[in-house]
Amino acid sequence: MDPLKTFQSPIKITTSDIPKTVIEHLSDLRGVIIKIAVICFTGWILCFYSVPYILKLLNAPLYKILNQLNYQAGSGFLLNSLHPTGSLMMAVKISFASGFIITLPLTLYFTALFILPALSMKEKRVIIAIFCAGAVLFAGGILFCYFVALPISLKFLWNIAKWMNITNSWTLENYVSFTTSFLLAFGIIFELPCVLLLLVKLNVLSHNILVKQRKIVIVIILIISAILTPPDIITQIIMSIPLIVLYEISVLGASLIEKYFQKDSNLAG
Repeated sequence: MDPLKTFQSPIKITTSDIPKTVIEHLSDLRGVIIKIAVICFTGWILCFYSVPYILKLLNAPLYKILNQLNYQAGSGFLLNSLHPTGSLMMAVKISFASGFIITLPLTLYFTALFILPALSMKEKRVIIAIFCAGAVLFAGGILFCYFVALPISLKFLWNIAKWMNITNSWTLENYVSFTTSFLLAFGIIFELPCVLLLLVKLNVLSHNILVKQRKIVIVIILIISAILTPPDIITQIIMSIPLIVLYEISVLGASLIEKYFQKDSNLAG
């Protein structure tokens, strides 16, 4: 019997104990990118076949406003397409935007799987919490816009045209571009706490900096709200107030994160 075959080392070496090379990391990154691309493409295909239902959801706030104004609008007659390919291009745009939204949780999940192995246990907990909060805040921003900001903005824009004796004849392309951009803007802007807390974790920002720069940030929020919303003070306030609240939550979260890792460093010392 060969003694080399019967000998068993008491130390077990697994592949996870061996640091990966740069080529292996690039290979893992390529795999993550391919998975995300496949997920996004699948989401786009599913949403493309669901465009009539998605468009109905996008139209719902407008027709609700028209009913409140006692405007007799037949289903679908108001939004016309002025180009032969207009409906097709809108279907593609709607499906891309919807596919991005519904696949965002999986995109964040696979991104986290690629990043987390290089982090410590405490860092993993913080990053996972930020990712989960990001998904919730993104959805919350879209829902807030759909049920609150968008109806108020549409009503204001409709009434301002009526006040100027102008007949509203909105096209499909313009309406869909406006609503999708508005929804995505709220979803992205509601990510403010996640971005700030991640920068705090990376030591780019700190709790003290966030407190000292509060007034400047509020002014920036008001400017951003003025740029992203229709030119009326009500809609700007509707966007700016949640952002200011989210910023204050970020300030509190920054304090908790610093205390969390400060405690860990004190125990290590």
